[in-house]
Amino acid sequence: LQTAINSTGPGSLTLVGRHLSAASGADTITLAGALTLDVNYVNTSATGGTWINDALGMVGSVAGGTTINLGAGTYSAGVSVNKANVTINGHNHAEISVGTGQTGVTIGTSANNVTIENLEIAGPIAADYEDVNWGAAGSSTGIVVAGTTSTGSSGFNIKNNDIHDIRTGIIVQGQSASGSITGNTVENTKGGILIQYNDGSPYTIAGNSESSVGDEYGIILNRNTAGHVATAEAGADQS
Repeated sequence: LQTAINSTGPGSLTLVGRHLSAASGADTITLAGALTLDVNYVNTSATGGTWINDALGMVGSVAGGTTINLGAGTYSAGVSVNKANVTINGHNHAEISVGTGQTGVTIGTSANNVTIENLEIAGPIAADYEDVNWGAAGSSTGIVVAGTTSTGSSGFNIKNNDIHDIRTGIIVQGQSASGSITGNTVENTKGGILIQYNDGSPYTIAGNSESSVGDEYGIILNRNTAGHVATAEAGADQS
């Protein structure tokens, strides 16, 4: 922590610093109000490493929800959100770098009401998708909403992210998974947005786009029960 602890209201707290982390797993913040963590906002670093996960490790029971604001820089893949009511905001200047075999951000099955917004997620694909040997390229994924045939995260909101040069942009899976995917640019992938194994509440897919290169497949609906996509992009295929 580099600068200050600011009270933002009764029971609420804002921490502004560079690398915010708990000294141990037992050192978490419990609040009746809201928690805001401004990471890499002071004495900023171009490479934030695991700082997003480190900030998440500070979050205990926060009744008013947690917002993690990211300063400009490149952060490591493997971000894991396993707590409810969390927002990660990249403010259009934070990048997560994803290598082969990695996932940028995973929203856990019990992490309801999670928002991932305004991030750039850059994958390892170095050629246009039409020239990639996908059989040899390995896996890489931008954002995963985890789930099973019996459960899934509810209330997720994936919006205004720039996801590119990666095998799969966004995957949502699991029965009862519900939420929205809106305003994202997903570019140069084998599959832009994949929805699978959903047999629960409706979700919305709207306002997403490609740039000049495009994607091999834009939106893929795989093994879902018909009728559970409340709003879908034109051209989405059910298989």
